[in-house]
Amino acid sequence: MEPRAIAALEETRQARGVAETSPESIRVAGGWACWAEPGSWQNQAMGLGMDGPVRDASLDELIAFYDAHGTPPQVEVSPHAHASLIGGLRDRGFALKAFETVLYRALDAPVEGRWPEGITVREVSKTDEDDLRCYVETLTAGFAADAAETSDPGPALRAGLRVTKHPRVRSFLVEVDGEPAGAASLEIAEPLARLIGASVLPAFRRRGIQTALVQLRARQGWLAGCSHATIQSRPGGGTERNAVRLGFQVACTKVTLDRR
Repeated sequence: MEPRAIAALEETRQARGVAETSPESIRVAGGWACWAEPGSWQNQAMGLGMDGPVRDASLDELIAFYDAHGTPPQVEVSPHAHASLIGGLRDRGFALKAFETVLYRALDAPVEGRWPEGITVREVSKTDEDDLRCYVETLTAGFAADAAETSDPGPALRAGLRVTKHPRVRSFLVEVDGEPAGAASLEIAEPLARLIGASVLPAFRRRGIQTALVQLRARQGWLAGCSHATIQSRPGGGTERNAVRLGFQVACTKVTLDRR
């Protein structure tokens, strides 16, 4: 499958997944605008402009949706989106906020790898609330350790619980001597296995856990019959470096624009 096709599939699957796990969402410009609560990472629009030109009325609807919630609108834009999307966002005062790299690899063979010594992993039960909360708290704490500033963890915890309970998502908890050490999820969205939401607590880093989690989830995607695995990372970040070492390559680089 060509990188452009992978990028288009990933964009649509990601946008649909966030919409399905957000309390509120609307279809707009071929994609979704989502909202959960103040401070939530789910407050963003994705998948716009992938089907053709974007009308001014659609962007005005998007802005009105976020204005009604008192939240600055934020849009993730694929490089394969129609040029009218960038022009329309620019004309409405949107500015560049961040970059995100989409990487992929074919799953035409089993993904093999040795699990780090002394570390165990188990799949999280969707019906055990204590198990779910342990997973989400571990995942959120790992991300918070890398955040530039401290914020209320509540929105991330609640979003994490919704995502983990989604029927297409499988989640895995890493433990060292029975103590939570890391967490990661996988969305089976055929033909893609989307590797999402992986983090390791600072005390357990540099043991190969991140790399092992990529291998584990890619193998599960292969077992589920997916043809390709995808993963997203900030350019040059640790996730990208680990993925490239495991045979992933860049499909595209997306940009996030916001309006304040």
